[in-house]
Amino acid sequence: AWELAQRATRLGRPPVQLFAISAGAPDTEVPAIEGLHERSDDDLVVAVAAAFGGLEATPITPALIAAVVPGLRADLEILNSYQYAAAPRLPCPIGVFAGHGDPIAPLAALEAWRGHTDGAFFLRRFPGGHFFFRDARDAVVSDIVAALGHRRDLAELARR
Repeated sequence: AWELAQRATRLGRPPVQLFAISAGAPDTEVPAIEGLHERSDDDLVVAVAAAFGGLEATPITPALIAAVVPGLRADLEILNSYQYAAAPRLPCPIGVFAGHGDPIAPLAALEAWRGHTDGAFFLRRFPGGHFFFRDARDAVVSDIVAALGHRRDLAELARR
């Protein structure tokens, strides 16, 4: 999202708002997840569940693995290889959502987003870990809708 927002801004079309969920600012380090993306599908799911928590009640089925693993593997590979390059502060506001107990998004990394905007900044934390949004989806969607000033009920659209 950060890189896309930077590119859009360079092209003269800055975003209206940047939202980050369960992610520290681009210039902060992600706690060690090195090599996870290289594990077998089953090992990857087990390792992510153990490292990030919050999946205890989720049955790990072959269908879940087939649906989730490709994107998860790509995300982890990007996290492992990303190299931050200094860039101008964004002109748009930045809103950040995270769980209090998220092991890969500690408070300092979340607060660091403040230094990447010339606009407003807000941080909202919820009970839970990396997958806090499973229980906080409606609150997050409501905050996003409020920040964007939309009159439509996007919370209803998110439930579909």
